[in-house]
Amino acid sequence: VDENSLCRELTYENLDNIEVTIGVRKHDLEQTFTTSTRGTEDSPTAEKFVLSWTASDDLLVYGSYATGYRQGNFDNGLLNSIQQFEGFMGPGPITDNLRQSLLFEGDEVENMEIGLKTTLMDGTVMIQASVYQTDWNDMIQLVANPLNPGQFYNDNSGGAEIDGAELDSTALITDRIKIRHAADDKDEEDLK
Repeated sequence: VDENSLCRELTYENLDNIEVTIGVRKHDLEQTFTTSTRGTEDSPTAEKFVLSWTASDDLLVYGSYATGYRQGNFDNGLLNSIQQFEGFMGPGPITDNLRQSLLFEGDEVENMEIGLKTTLMDGTVMIQASVYQTDWNDMIQLVANPLNPGQFYNDNSGGAEIDGAELDSTALITDRIKIRHAADDKDEEDLK
């Protein structure tokens, strides 16, 4: 693996209790594999933008937009299964098809979120709430290996769209008793 990366982040605070954060990560990735003549080259960029407003000592409201990625790779476990199967049965359409999945591409994600963090009742109750939307492209997922039941390999799917909401609250009942409640609701649509 040969990787060069540059990561920068800038935060600006003004007098109206507003904070702006801008970030970027730029990578140049190159991989070669001893078990394959193919490799991977990718130059992904991940961006981040956060705007937050401290309305009072007890309330923060924010919005964020961020992108991210995971690099692809070569699946040596799948190659081992193919070689073992072909050793007994010889090559065929099943293994020819699986060889197309030996090298899987990286995936990318784009996320938008708005939320708040607040304390109530002299700081004894803390609440965090947010809603978010995530678009995930070329998602890396585990796929059942048809040559070896119980084993899985990595492959790319079409992706997913996820809409959700989260709520987290903590109440300090006494110095020794704390009650925490967390809940989330999400709707996920797989894209083929």
